[in-house]
Amino acid sequence: MPQGRREINSQMSTFFDNQESDLINEFLTEYWEEFEKFAANNGFDDDLLKQISMELEGRRKHYE
Repeated sequence: MPQGRREINSQMSTFFDNQESDLINEFLTEYWEEFEKFAANNGFDDDLLKQISMELEGRRKHYE
């Protein structure tokens, strides 16, 4: 049976130490900020971007 995304993320968080988690979080944050700019310029759905941003924020808090 395939693993859920949250279960895999939980396993990954135990794999990475704090420094690696900080680097991954920084990369993801910068990536999504750039994606939001791109999306705004190209007419992407704002509700979808808000949902993605909230998910990213939840993951950031998970790694802290």
